[in-house]
Amino acid sequence: HEDVLSLTQAAANELEFEFTAEESELGWYVSSIDDRQGQGWNYFVDGKKEVVSADKSPTESDTRVRWVLL
Repeated sequence: HEDVLSLTQAAANELEFEFTAEESELGWYVSSIDDRQGQGWNYFVDGKKEVVSADKSPTESDTRVRWVLL
């Protein structure tokens, strides 16, 4: 997968959970994961908090992503 967004979409399909993202001026915004909504979602790549849109954060074959509900 090229980026965190596509990796998360693939995980949602494989693990059968709902994932909703909306495009904004700054990139894609994740609004819900597994029907959970809050103030938004932050994500971490290999333990480090990312500050760019998920579609702008590249991944490698061993990348680990963790989403945290705000």
